[in-house]
Amino acid sequence: MRRIFSILSMLVLLTNCNKEVVKENRMMSSTTNNSVTHNRSTSAMPVDYMEFNPCTQEYVHITGFWDYTVTWVYVNNRLNYTYHFQYDGVTGIGLTSGIKYQANGHVTEHDQSVWNGEFYQLEKSNSTNKIIFTSKGGGNNFSFYAFHHFKAEDDGTVTVDSSRYEFGYCQ
Repeated sequence: MRRIFSILSMLVLLTNCNKEVVKENRMMSSTTNNSVTHNRSTSAMPVDYMEFNPCTQEYVHITGFWDYTVTWVYVNNRLNYTYHFQYDGVTGIGLTSGIKYQANGHVTEHDQSVWNGEFYQLEKSNSTNKIIFTSKGGGNNFSFYAFHHFKAEDDGTVTVDSSRYEFGYCQ
């Protein structure tokens, strides 16, 4: 379980250094059916970072809130954990041009772990990140897509097994 939350923490810290939760709407639900337990939590997290726009050759200051949902399902000795951040409502402004952008997209991670007698040990993890920044007018819009596949080594360390980045510029 510790390794699962460490991956989540790493990704959140890489994209957002602001840890203060300003807006929080938590709903926790849990249901159990025989040997299956479902849990769900929702909340919001502030976004405040810079993204480079190669179309305008400037940095864009991105702010707003990610709405996110975390679900985890225990089935016998297995844990399936998913979190989903939604970018709706996130905006940006070009630091040089003043161009205003609307961000739309998501970050999703799915982890699978197995109980080893002491804790849930991560077996595999997949993460996707797709964000599109749009503005009025042509040639300024840009997008970002990233896919990461993590795997757990025999000694418990988590490594990036494969990564892929795609950029769509100046649309």
